[in-house]
Amino acid sequence: MASEQRRLRLARGTVLVVLALALGAAAAEEKAPRSSFSCTVNGKKLVSDRLIPECNNAEQRELNSDGSLKRIVKPPPTPDEREEMERIELDNKEILEELIVGLVCY
Repeated sequence: MASEQRRLRLARGTVLVVLALALGAAAAEEKAPRSSFSCTVNGKKLVSDRLIPECNNAEQRELNSDGSLKRIVKPPPTPDEREEMERIELDNKEILEELIVGLVCY
């Protein structure tokens, strides 16, 4: 009988701890500072709570809840920019390989 009561108290305590953790997590989500995204398209300033599809080809600013700048989200590179980045990466790889060969042979 005593062990049964002990298990019941333990189960109640466990349920209370789980509920407290769940409520704490929910409260933390509500208090989490929200950021917003903004950009300018055709002279109009757009603001949203998530990345703005109309601004995919433009820089978007992510702002903290107090209006300060959190980060700048750059648009994806154009095909020319992507080609240039690949060329630079290949050049850097070749230079690195030459340095490694020079160190090994030295």
